[in-house]
Amino acid sequence: MFSNRLFLLISSLTIPFVVITPSTIAQTIQETPSFFLVQQEEEQVIKEEQVEELIKKADQAIQARNIEQILSYFAPFAYSEVTLDTDERAETLKINGLEEHRQYFQDSFAEIKDSEVLFDDYQIKLTGDGSSAYIYRNRLVNYTLNDGDKIIISSKTTARLAPLAGELKIISLEQNSEIDLRPPSQSE
Repeated sequence: MFSNRLFLLISSLTIPFVVITPSTIAQTIQETPSFFLVQQEEEQVIKEEQVEELIKKADQAIQARNIEQILSYFAPFAYSEVTLDTDERAETLKINGLEEHRQYFQDSFAEIKDSEVLFDDYQIKLTGDGSSAYIYRNRLVNYTLNDGDKIIISSKTTARLAPLAGELKIISLEQNSEIDLRPPSQSE
């Protein structure tokens, strides 16, 4: 019913979420050039308005399919886990770093002809000291794929954001998506 390419497509349609594990952090520190590991002289406190602005700009970039702009909101070491669930199977994609995220978005956007957001709700939670923030997002989106298939995706996403070199970045993302064939409309 769903191809492997469709699985790749589905998960990239919303901002990916990344889960940071101790081994990922250790590997990232070893692989990350020292200019990314900047110790801030003053701690940057995240404000809800900054998170709102990032969501707005990222949504615009996704709508425009501007992959480079989308990636500008991710940390260089961002890690995403996207679980795609259909009636037939579930698959979890693990996406590490900007290059893998770029390929993920390219593959996904190549499959989409059209989309319509039916429901979109999110909550922002700041940590007590304001050093990081979480976005909890629920979406329901209709998609028409280039091959004519019509699907509906319900997704729940958790994104973690933190300041990096003075800019707010997505450092991890976790998304769970349920994919179903869209029922035909009266006119189809």
